[in-house]
Amino acid sequence: SVGMIDCFRLLGNRTVAACALGVACFIASDVGIGFLSARLIDNPNSILTTTGFYACRIVGTIVGAYVLLRVSDVKYLRWNMALALAVCCALFFVRNAAAIYALIGVLGFAMACVFATFYAVATKAVPEQANGVAGLMIMAIAAGAVSGPVCGAIIRWTGNPHLGMLFVALCVGYMLWASIKLKIK
Repeated sequence: SVGMIDCFRLLGNRTVAACALGVACFIASDVGIGFLSARLIDNPNSILTTTGFYACRIVGTIVGAYVLLRVSDVKYLRWNMALALAVCCALFFVRNAAAIYALIGVLGFAMACVFATFYAVATKAVPEQANGVAGLMIMAIAAGAVSGPVCGAIIRWTGNPHLGMLFVALCVGYMLWASIKLKIK
């Protein structure tokens, strides 16, 4: 049987540790985008940005399933995280509602296959301990709990909801860095 200590020992493997932190950053950025997307537009209908984000994630998942049959999972993750980081940076400056809707949609598309990719790479690193890897990945989901308070604190401190994207951009930046460090198999 596998215990908690056995799961945490897996963090000694660099690939597993990078992927577990990648999942934590993915969930934190995902919740952060959900928190911020409705605040980026000063409009009662701005909740549609969150709907658009998740609708585009669905499309990204379908496209990703097709592309991942033909392209390395790590390479696809790199492309998507580079795109997501560019979008996060654009969201610091863009104020036009239509452009914000479009950028949030592109961000949703780019974030579609992140969890699955980190999970697959970590599992391939230690296939004999797949259950322990799964436990770590599930524990990493708890990182989403920090997003609302951190993004909210940034907004209160700066008075600018667009600067709340700084937290999301940092998470996406880590995921891009991790995707560059991970080996393509």
